[in-house]
Formats: sequence, C-alpha cells, structure tokens
Amino acid sequence: MSHLVQDVGAWPEHEEEQLGSKPKTWLRDPDSPDGPRWLWKRPRPATGEHWAELVAADIAALLGVPHAVVRLARRGALLGTISRDFTAGREGHAILWHGNQLLATSIHGYARDAQKPPLHTVDAVLDYLSHPGIDPPSGLVDLQGIGTATDAFVGYLMLDALIGNTDRHHENWGLLQVSRSATGDSNAGRSHVELAPSYDHASSLGRDLSDDIRRRRLAGSDPRVTVAHYCARGRTPLYGARFDPSRGTYEASTQLTFREAFERACDFTPKVAAVWLRHLAAVEATRLLDAIERLPAEATSDAARAFARAVLACNREFLLSLPH
Repeated sequence: MSHLVQDVGAWPEHEEEQLGSKPKTWLRDPDSPDGPRWLWKRPRPATGEHWAELVAADIAALLGVPHAVVRLARRGALLGTISRDFTAGREGHAILWHGNQLLATSIHGYARDAQKPPLHTVDAVLDYLSHPGIDPPSGLVDLQGIGTATDAFVGYLMLDALIGNTDRHHENWGLLQVSRSATGDSNAGRSHVELAPSYDHASSLGRDLSDDIRRRRLAGSDPRVTVAHYCARGRTPLYGARFDPSRGTYEASTQLTFREAFERACDFTPKVAAVWLRHLAAVEATRLLDAIERLPAEATSDAARAFARAVLACNREFLLSLPH
C-alpha cells in the first residue's frame, strides 16, 4: 500500500529552523494544536530528498533503529516531508544537544563550527556515548547484546551503510536531556540523558543523481560508472583518526566512506556489530525493497526507484559479507 501524502497547506507556521543548509519550517497541526510540532522540509530542486528521507525512516523501522517519524506532505504545489518533533511527547521537557556541542566539551581543539572537522571520528563518538549516565534511545530494538547508547549508534552507522547516507555530520546526531515536569510527580525536576533517535537521512539512496546517470550506472557498461562503484565511494562526514594516549592527541585522519565508518565500528565493538548484522540478515530483502515500492507514483521516477533498489541490494550484500 502506497504512502499517503499529508496536505499541510493550511498548517500555520510556528517558527523557522535555523540549523542545516536547507530551508525548513516548524508547523502546527491545526487539528492538534497542543500536539507536537512538525518540521516541514522541501527538497532542493532536482533532488529526491523527500522520498529518500521517507524510505530511510521505513527501513530504520524495519531494523528497530529509533528514528524521527517522517511523512510525505504537500504544501501548496510543493511535495516534501514533515518530521515530527522528537523532543516533544515525552514525560517532560527535552532539549537536544548536538554532537558538535558535545565533542567540543571533551576533545581539545575540536572545531565545533567547522563543516567537516577531522576530529569528528567514529572512535570519538562511540567513546563519548560510552560515558556513564547516557541512556539508550527510546524504542531501541530488543536484541540480546544491544542495550547501550553506544550499541544503538553502531546500529545508526549500519543504517547509514545500508542506505548510503552521506550526511552523518556532527549536527546530525545528539543527546536528549529530558526533564520530568509533571505536577505531583515525585521525580519532577529530575532529568536524564539519552541518545536522540536517528534523524535527517535525506542524503541517501542516490537522491541527487539525474535519471540519466542512474540508468548509466544500472547498465554498468563502464566499470567506473556502476552501482557498486557508487556504493563503495560514498563518503560520510566522519573521520578515521584514532586517539594516541602517549601523546594525548588524535593522529592524522582521512574522511571515511559510509562503509568504512561502519567497519570502524565493527573494530571498536565487534560483538555489538555482529548482533546488528545478524539482525539485518534476518530481515528479508524483499521487506527492505518494499519501502521503495510504497512510494506513490508522484514522488519519484522509475529510474530513481530502480537505482535505490540496487543501492540497497549492493550495500546489504556488502554488510552481510562482514564477519557476524
């Protein structure tokens, strides 16, 4: 059954979202004025950011990876997405602290305002999330061996490698500080910190390629222009530097591909990565592909669908070739 398109043309604007490179606006559902806000995002011209974000959310749900709730939406003549505010609807008020704010407190010289700081590494993120007092995200899949914030983030990196997400930058992950504020609650005023759900997956599945390039890669007549070549080279804003305890600094690093980022997570915590990979193997490939088939006809082209299916199949094959 295809996804429905929500008409949000009459939804009033709440405020603009300042973070990110694309114009985004918080909206309120007039039928639920006390409910959570929804972030309206329109895709940049000639991209499939809207359908890629929706497919990524569907796949995250299949894998049990906590994620932002996403719906296709129309605002006037524009087709885009709305994403539910995941800081709302909890026991109390929640504040989102982004990765750049967090790592700047623990790594000397961390460039929190840089677009791609070389100290934004897989090791640094997983090290930070292993601190006592950081809870796993709400809704994490119930798997033996998966139970911490670090474990969950390894799942985020596997999701990235599966969908080809090239945008796991240091403002695209974070922690939620949740303060309980219910009147009469004995725990009112207390707070806890948990890993935020995975969010902002629009840079996935070849969403920015032209249909001509997609068809050429699918045809595979040139070994440099294939789906496999595309999947092997896609980079993420995560780096490969490792901490040198004798010097107290990080060694020189290179930007990783989304596959290399997950492989580094495998090195960091192999047992956890193996659990995630076995879980991926247990999810039928046809169910993953169904996330693409559910897109309505108006959302994307046949070539984009075919290319996205090929990306999922290629990356899934690679991931399941890793030890698990």
